[in-house]
Amino acid sequence: MAEPKNPVVCMLVPGGLEYAGGMGRWAGYLLGAWSQNGAARPPIVIIDTRGRGSRLIGVLAFPRALAQLAGYFLRGRLALIHANLASRGSTVRKCVVTYLASWLGIPVVIHLHGAFFDRFYRGLGPFAQKRVQGMFARASAVLVLGEVWRRFLVDTVGVADAKVAILFNGVPEPREARRPARPGAPCRIVMLGRLGARKGVPELLAALDSATLRARDWRATLAGDGEVEATRRQVEDLGLAGRVNLPGWIDAGRAARLLSEADILVLASHAENMPLSVLEALAHGVAVVATPVGTTPEILENGVSALLVPAGDAAALADALARLIDDTDLRARIAASGHAVFRRHLDIVRAADFLAELYHAQAPMQRTTGR
Repeated sequence: MAEPKNPVVCMLVPGGLEYAGGMGRWAGYLLGAWSQNGAARPPIVIIDTRGRGSRLIGVLAFPRALAQLAGYFLRGRLALIHANLASRGSTVRKCVVTYLASWLGIPVVIHLHGAFFDRFYRGLGPFAQKRVQGMFARASAVLVLGEVWRRFLVDTVGVADAKVAILFNGVPEPREARRPARPGAPCRIVMLGRLGARKGVPELLAALDSATLRARDWRATLAGDGEVEATRRQVEDLGLAGRVNLPGWIDAGRAARLLSEADILVLASHAENMPLSVLEALAHGVAVVATPVGTTPEILENGVSALLVPAGDAAALADALARLIDDTDLRARIAASGHAVFRRHLDIVRAADFLAELYHAQAPMQRTTGR
């Protein structure tokens, strides 16, 4: 295929920038960093493959996404497809995309984000597993968020080792300056993520309701969509309504403002890949309490750059929060160490530079400027 005129990279994001959870927020951060420092790079076009709302909307969104891809291809502008991948329907859609792209000679980079992809794959029958293996085989490159996922794809799925690269999630350097707590003010605890069992909200509420934390001075904000009303009722039933705020889903700007005022970010998840809210907290210099799931232990060291507690252990979670509430020096040390991790490995500009080189290696193209 001749080199496209004014080539573009089409990035498939199920749900788009606003409604794809951490995946969408990461893609938005990437766009913000893509043309920094005058870098000349092909534009990235975001294509929503799932839509938001009813199943009917989802069914209609995918053909529309295919039509968008076809339009860029027919105009000679489709240089590469960057397909962000989760489980279930996301995998089905990417199997279709990689098959069609392979037939047309368009390189595809598959980027695995799904926290449950290993369980999903192991639960498939032999025929479906072969289709997934074929999807990865047709990809020109595969990105994962850490070594645990690289080993899974290579050892279990059978993806060629040389095809798989690790790219940590990234977030931008905060624009919001840190707002130090007023002397004598309550400790400010924040959680960012979908409210529900997967994110450990039941254990977090049990920890906040414990005698350990009821005796201490704190205020908590649990921001996210999901089981908002059910969580609000539980907070009221526990008598914590005066101490726990539930604003629902908030955008990246409001999340940044919230983190600029936070003392502790807590995420008690049972399953993650690389949680973006933890990275955002590190960028803001906020002490982190999290569970050692997904790639979190690959970037954070317990007692040094975060406090890591077993998933599902409300008592351990309460004790970790109490340690940081009581010991402001420990809180400051962990926050500073976590911020150093962000500066070394997790700035979104690093991810943008990595992807620019990967795209050019997979689909050499004129390095045009624009977004």
